[in-house]
Amino acid sequence: MDAPQETQDDEMVRARIVALLPDIAHIGVYSSASTDLSGSVSQLVNAYVDRLHSLAVSQPFELSFPRFGPQLRNLAISGCPEQRNSLPLVSAQSIETLDIGCMFNQLVWEEYVYGLNSNIMTFANLRELKLCILGVSDIQPLGRPPIHVLFPALKRLELDSGHRTYEIFGNAAINPNLRQLHVSGSLLALHALCRVGITSVNHLEVYVYRDQAAGEKVLVDTLNYFFGTVRSYRTSTLNLRAYAFDLGRHEIRWTYLQVLELNAPLVFSSLYWLIPRMPRLRSLDLMNVQVDRHSLMLLDSENRGADTTRPRPLSQTIYILQINRHRQDPPDMVYAVKSLVLQLPALQTIGLSPSITPAVEQLFDDELIPHGYFKSIEFM
Repeated sequence: MDAPQETQDDEMVRARIVALLPDIAHIGVYSSASTDLSGSVSQLVNAYVDRLHSLAVSQPFELSFPRFGPQLRNLAISGCPEQRNSLPLVSAQSIETLDIGCMFNQLVWEEYVYGLNSNIMTFANLRELKLCILGVSDIQPLGRPPIHVLFPALKRLELDSGHRTYEIFGNAAINPNLRQLHVSGSLLALHALCRVGITSVNHLEVYVYRDQAAGEKVLVDTLNYFFGTVRSYRTSTLNLRAYAFDLGRHEIRWTYLQVLELNAPLVFSSLYWLIPRMPRLRSLDLMNVQVDRHSLMLLDSENRGADTTRPRPLSQTIYILQINRHRQDPPDMVYAVKSLVLQLPALQTIGLSPSITPAVEQLFDDELIPHGYFKSIEFM
């Protein structure tokens, strides 16, 4: 990175700051977007750049030196620099937590980090990595050899990515046992993480929207990997947005999924195929359910085959059910909800759209609770 030219006044201000406060090792500057403190932040950071242990800044700033010292352990930059190389370099060997927000151009590791050794960059002590990347097209510009990036100590990874993020971890290897993994945005960014060696996560959160460059097979293979192969020991959440396709055409294996939030059109009958493939599911949130003729025929068949107590369970683990939007007349939807909840014996809490909530409340009060199907139910 080319350092900005320093003036004599800049040197005097920096020297004066250090003389008054010689032992500063941690700096945090937080301000609203409407408050421009970039000049003051630049003076402050430049004064201590060679001795900082941690820095958190929410405004862009210019550094008079090309890099931070090796003693920097924690860096959080949440401003939105217009130029790719406007951030200072940090030591790959020393940095322990790294949070870079609102990056608009290509991410090239060696332009943000020093410590490259024979095309291998090892973040030896990095425990937490958070990247907000908007509009990134590739990890390497044309003509450069691939850089292999290693994260052997990583415990927490958060990635918020835009549509064009394809290979941000294309040549990376990550500690296989993460405490937390949070991925939001492009499906292809999540797909790239299938190749970095993750085998278990304590807390897994995935929020993905439809990516025009990724077909249904990429979607299913990626989600099967993260919710069927990668073990989630404590919590696992999937929020799937704007996907409209027939789930029944694919082999879904979401063995470890606990919370599903589906913000896409779904035919009600698909639930009878999908729910058994999520044996650990605790919460199901459906944003756009459609009860078609096939669904009603299936429900009639299920109800005719039921014994005098209740139909066979679809799930013994779901205790929260939400159906927020639907396109059916209330009677059909109430009938569908009744048929579904009878096969969810662990259900404790239900949230429904206003058009059918009174009818379903009455159904529980007059029939399902008195007949012993449920001891009680809580409406959201």
